[in-house]
Amino acid sequence: MCRGIVFLLASLFFSPVHAWFDSGHMISSWIAWQNMTPIARQRSQELLDVLKEAEPQTHSFIIASTWMDAIKKEGLAVTGYWHTVSDDQVVNGLANGPQQQNGIWVAEQAIKTLSNPDSSNFAQALMLRALIHISQDLHSPLHICDDRKERPPEHGQCYKAFAIAGVKYEEEQLTNLAALWDSGLTAFPSVRSYHPGAEKMIAEYSRQLLLDVPRHTLSNLKDSHPANWARESLHIQRTLVLDQIRPGEPPSKDYLLRGQQVSKERIVTSGYRLAEILNQAFSP
Repeated sequence: MCRGIVFLLASLFFSPVHAWFDSGHMISSWIAWQNMTPIARQRSQELLDVLKEAEPQTHSFIIASTWMDAIKKEGLAVTGYWHTVSDDQVVNGLANGPQQQNGIWVAEQAIKTLSNPDSSNFAQALMLRALIHISQDLHSPLHICDDRKERPPEHGQCYKAFAIAGVKYEEEQLTNLAALWDSGLTAFPSVRSYHPGAEKMIAEYSRQLLLDVPRHTLSNLKDSHPANWARESLHIQRTLVLDQIRPGEPPSKDYLLRGQQVSKERIVTSGYRLAEILNQAFSP
């Protein structure tokens, strides 16, 4: 039953857009889990169990962070519009009608659903998985898309069309700007959610990351407004991501180092914020 309903929702829209690679999402979720109250953990686990049979099957809070991307490969694409928001909508506010169904709108609806004790278990289960993933997407500078008709060609597909000289990422070559930032500019480990021992590897990396990015160095960690997260990401996009690189060029060493630090800060921040929202939503 659950699988059929998810498929119905998925059939509404489709767009092949991704944000952080699996590792970025899982790192954020690991950090969130460490900062959730026992009550929030228990309720989250109950809701994850509701959809544990929906492909790809998982009831792990860490692995579930990649579920919204993974279901696309199963023919269950929830909608690419849910993962992104246009820069115009970030600056000028959300549009009405179907165009309103973007990352900010979905995250806000998810928070309302999870905070409403009258919401059904199914509604909360689906929106929990949506919030985990999309809250992380909104912290990605390249999930604020340039949807103008007159946009430069390299801005297409949320900057997947922005070709760069290849950057080595373990066994891969990253050849577009979106992929480079998905990897945290190669700072994040190349761990997929289906890898054996993925959660252990993510935990080891995340523990060190929290030492490298201490909580006291970050700001506004209790900010529960998705529109604010998107505005921060757009600012980073304009002042760093697009400002210091040109199509076809290799990123400079300084660009890589600055981008790695920013990526780490965004992922850690997203984890703390997710925990704060769930602690509030599931408080007695």
